[in-house]
Amino acid sequence: GQGQMLHIERNLPGLPQLNLPFAFRLQGPLDSAALAKAIDDVVRRHESLRTAFAWNGDEPESRIAAPRTLGRIMTVETIGDGHFHNNKRRKALELRKIDLLIEQEAHTPIDTTRAPLLRARLLRLHDDDHVLLLTLHHAVVDGWSIGVLFEELSSRYAALAGYPSAPLPSPPPAFSDVARWQRWWCGTDAARRQASDWILNLRGAAPLFDGESSPGASTEHHPVCLERELIARLTAFAGQHNCTRFMCLLTGLKAMLLARAGRTDIAVATAMANRAQPDTDRIIGPFENTVIVRTTITPDLSFAQALLRVRQSVLEAHARQELPFNVLADRLEQEGIDPASLLQVYFTLQNPLRRPLDLPDLATESIGNVAREGQPVLPIDQTWLSLMLKERPTGITGSCNYKRDLLEGRAVGEWMEDLVALLTAAIAQPNAPLGRLLARRAA
Repeated sequence: GQGQMLHIERNLPGLPQLNLPFAFRLQGPLDSAALAKAIDDVVRRHESLRTAFAWNGDEPESRIAAPRTLGRIMTVETIGDGHFHNNKRRKALELRKIDLLIEQEAHTPIDTTRAPLLRARLLRLHDDDHVLLLTLHHAVVDGWSIGVLFEELSSRYAALAGYPSAPLPSPPPAFSDVARWQRWWCGTDAARRQASDWILNLRGAAPLFDGESSPGASTEHHPVCLERELIARLTAFAGQHNCTRFMCLLTGLKAMLLARAGRTDIAVATAMANRAQPDTDRIIGPFENTVIVRTTITPDLSFAQALLRVRQSVLEAHARQELPFNVLADRLEQEGIDPASLLQVYFTLQNPLRRPLDLPDLATESIGNVAREGQPVLPIDQTWLSLMLKERPTGITGSCNYKRDLLEGRAVGEWMEDLVALLTAAIAQPNAPLGRLLARRAA
């Protein structure tokens, strides 16, 4: 949650994992004054984007800036001489400079003591060619928030630049009001029931890997790609079993871990939107919550049977997603259950944004190596292996991130190959025992 991120920020300042970087190539007649005003208006509209944090002893306290106290947010800088050139070498040098600026921006820390926890830089190549860099701190937004931000930014820009547009809806409730409600709710019988159900569900769970992770340990990445044809077959299979792609992919991950770690009782952490309360769908803020999906699968089960078990465990976790994980972690420790042991493996599938940034009369293209767009922040001091996937028109891509001092890179690469091969075989033979599919892969 927000508090955990701020403690990570305090103990390990400047971690790029806490930045959410976006970069867009905007080609066409951009009204830069309208874009700057649109960004200012959306930031002033949402309390979370005007929030900074101070420390009261060991506890972070929010400091909400009044809208009138914020100056112009977006800066504008010219790349080269600001004129169009047909020289290929010159163009290549300008684009190389932009690539370096994108990378630099993604890794530049955001000062959490000064609002807004957002940076906007407009790089101007010439009048009809710009690059917009937007960087937000994960303490004030989640993946859902990014969709709201882009939708409102697109609408507000259109209105300010003189294009037909629907007015923004009434301002949403303040995030601080929702946070106060959540603190009250954590003391209710409903919260106590969720905690009791979680304890019952997680008692006896064992870590997949032996040993302990250390904060700030170096993380390596291995690319993962599921081709469009496989995803189409997986989607059809999921529909036949009243399941989602997420459930199918999680079943594949658990089956792979069954083979590689030799455990049948597998807990995997994931993030859920946690926006069941009325009127929260239009609020920009960090609602996302970590939940644990625990499933027992054995080699004698078919993929279809394992999928139904995973489906049930996902639905159960979904029904208990409101209880903040930090509250649950305290309860788990009281029960003698180590929360870190449940966070060793993390899996997310990021859906396409409800509405990407879409500015009228402009060709808008997401550019740069911004793989963390909208991804949840992991419990980085506890996660050994995280599979972070994103839906794209060409299929599903992403990366498997792993702690280099705990897991060996070549093995992790083989695990990801196993995952793709297992999903392919399972869709072709959904009723074959997992043990046979896994043995065939091993052979």
